[in-house]
Amino acid sequence: QQNRQAAFHILQNALDLAPKQAQEGILLPEIYNFAAILFMKKGELTRAEHYFNLAIDIARKLLPENLPHLQRYCRQLEQLQDLMRQSGSNNRLHH
Repeated sequence: QQNRQAAFHILQNALDLAPKQAQEGILLPEIYNFAAILFMKKGELTRAEHYFNLAIDIARKLLPENLPHLQRYCRQLEQLQDLMRQSGSNNRLHH
């Protein structure tokens, strides 16, 4: 529990700094992807989907389509959306 709280504290700091980072920053999609994973584990599926979408949008601008980062983000978003369908969540952001 303490590790999870520390992770969310670090995540909040990263999310506060992320918009200030240049859009060309290669770490920005990773920050958003990490946020999505943590929100997914916390059960905040709509927020997780939002951050997966941010990671994908920025990665598409910065990375070639065949790089594993973008493919991983898309696969994780698909898994999340499957989970949301199974749980009956209708609060989905469409990408």
